[in-house]
Amino acid sequence: MPEPRVMPAPAVEMKKTQPLIAMPQIASQRTSIAGAPIEKAEESATISAIPMPICWALLGASAVILIIQIWTYFS
Repeated sequence: MPEPRVMPAPAVEMKKTQPLIAMPQIASQRTSIAGAPIEKAEESATISAIPMPICWALLGASAVILIIQIWTYFS
């Protein structure tokens, strides 16, 4: 089979188009929210107040619940 002839693309003249409009500069709007600063000692004391065995128990319970949900979905 003969290959189709490739026609050259017609030249496009941009005489009747309008010039591009530059976008106006957008001023950044930053608002500051006043709040009470949290001290590092206060934050770490709250987190460390939770006993580690309770954290592991919650993680294990959530894993068991997830497995049960997947099991009931497929059965």
